[in-house]
Amino acid sequence: MTLLDADKTQRLEKFGEDTCDLLRTIEASFGIEFSDAELISSRTIRELGECISRKLKQPISDRCLNAVVFNQLRHAFVNLFDTPRVSIDPQTPLRKLMPWIARRRQWRLIQDHLGLVLPDLRWPIWLAGLSLAIVITVIAPNWTSLTSKGGLLSVLVPVLGGILIWTLILKCLSPLARIFPRSCDTFGDFVRLILARNYATLALSQRGRSSDKEVLLILRQLIAAETGVDLIDIKVESSFPECLNIY
Repeated sequence: MTLLDADKTQRLEKFGEDTCDLLRTIEASFGIEFSDAELISSRTIRELGECISRKLKQPISDRCLNAVVFNQLRHAFVNLFDTPRVSIDPQTPLRKLMPWIARRRQWRLIQDHLGLVLPDLRWPIWLAGLSLAIVITVIAPNWTSLTSKGGLLSVLVPVLGGILIWTLILKCLSPLARIFPRSCDTFGDFVRLILARNYATLALSQRGRSSDKEVLLILRQLIAAETGVDLIDIKVESSFPECLNIY
């Protein structure tokens, strides 16, 4: 193996399961596929964005895709929820337009109305922690008796049982998952995130793509939502995927 081959292998080894999941989401959103060579050479967020721009086939559109989504989304709020048109601008806090009590229903209605993919609402951190604490409380008193016989099976049974219980608890509490995706605080953030998750569909319908600068911003917004990293921390010169603390 040459030094160049070793460098390529070492680079690809940094792409663990979480990174591969993120890359699949990026590919699906932009309607592209990365080659190993492109992933090896895309060492920063900027280089990854430049790679995406080169792979997009459409010419740069005369229409701003961000403005297209803004108008569609504002129209949805006006028609579905009777939200006054004048109360919606890019800086409007999303929590004012989508109150906690009705958020999941509104989220679902918007997705159905637009026919586009919206990212999942997130769990409150305290709720995920509480559900895990419940599982530990249930399993811990019986751990010694369950594992007393020794062997791999005696360890796997309580572990798998705990995972099953936790999954069931989260399923029962799913209506409480109402936190907006990371870096999705304003109406403008919501517009960019919808564009990011549905870029290929929207570019095709408008017969054109965004500028390279806009593609880079859209990519950063998508990465923030998918990884839970704040948008401000996803800098264009940051190393990919090391800056994201995923594997």
